[in-house]
Amino acid sequence: PTLISLAQQQNIPLPSHDPAHLAQHIFKHTYPSLADYLKPFAFTTAVLRTPAALDRAAFELACDQFAIGVRYFEVRFAPQLHAVPGELGVEEVIAAVDGGLRRATGMANAAREARC
Repeated sequence: PTLISLAQQQNIPLPSHDPAHLAQHIFKHTYPSLADYLKPFAFTTAVLRTPAALDRAAFELACDQFAIGVRYFEVRFAPQLHAVPGELGVEEVIAAVDGGLRRATGMANAAREARC
């Protein structure tokens, strides 16, 4: 999974590197409170603070959507949560996400044209 891979690349600690454990104990289907719901965001925002990581996550999101037949979707996120003062500005965050989405779109369009 992307979260684990990005955490390993960036030396960011996670409670586990086992996807099943993370799904069961961190990224649950339901949460008893808003506070519990917000805790996993600490992990996702920690690994999404480089242009490469943001590009990869956006690219993979779009590829996943295209793979299940979705051709139009809206990406909503809070760029300010991924910015790093003095290192990565909000504009750079947006540009990295846009780059990943555009790359995936280009690949999906090229694959669709090749089938014609």
